Amino acid sequence: MGLAYDDAGVGTPVVLLHGFLFDRSMWRGQVAALSDAGHRVVRVDLPGFGDSDLPGEPTSMASYSDAVAELLDRLGLSTVALVGYSMGGQVALDLCARRRDLVERLVLVDTVAHPDPPEVASGRRALAERLEREGVEEYAEEFLPQLLHVADAPAEAIAHARTMMRGANPDGAARALRARADRPDYTPVLEAFDAPLLVVAGEHDPFDQGRFGAAMADRAPAGRFALVPGVGHTPPLEAPSRFTDVLLDFLGG
Repeated sequence: MGLAYDDAGVGTPVVLLHGFLFDRSMWRGQVAALSDAGHRVVRVDLPGFGDSDLPGEPTSMASYSDAVAELLDRLGLSTVALVGYSMGGQVALDLCARRRDLVERLVLVDTVAHPDPPEVASGRRALAERLEREGVEEYAEEFLPQLLHVADAPAEAIAHARTMMRGANPDGAARALRARADRPDYTPVLEAFDAPLLVVAGEHDPFDQGRFGAAMADRAPAGRFALVPGVGHTPPLEAPSRFTDVLLDFLGG
């Protein structure tokens, strides 16, 4: 499966994976700074999102990580710094489980490693059916306050998030929801990942609530944790400069 991607800069490769209902444009606030710091920046549209084709059914998390691995192999990238946000963080963990050789450093942004509890998994499947029936536009408005701390988020960030979500493919979103509902426990992947690992969380992330990010970093042999103050679930959009500084401090540059 071919993936849509952007490739900018020259140097040590950094691969950026977006979250649910978003696309590769979510990282536009990071590209210039990463490139200027000597990194080759590859932004990927996951299967079914942005300009990438839908994944086949039944879809699994392996469908996404295999597609990313195939792209990296095609680009001749033998090792990368892999950055995954939310759903993209789970894809990154799945890739580490399946192709550990590709990942030199790992950054997980506002994501979780544990599987869905039964009631959460059931909710994802119900939402998948709803999006297939109704499309994504109404749900995008409901979901927006969970993604951004809207009281403090810049208007540009809110507009960008809304545009990405309202433009998402309902079928791609539904397949992603079902794959995430059935995903495995990635906690053992964290515990086995002995390379540098950074976990980032927004201070007001309603999904993290100060519980999961720090604990994930503690589980990794070389893990560290960074809290981005004043933002919600999406630091790369809500505070792009602050987030990029955290990222560059970890990556070097």
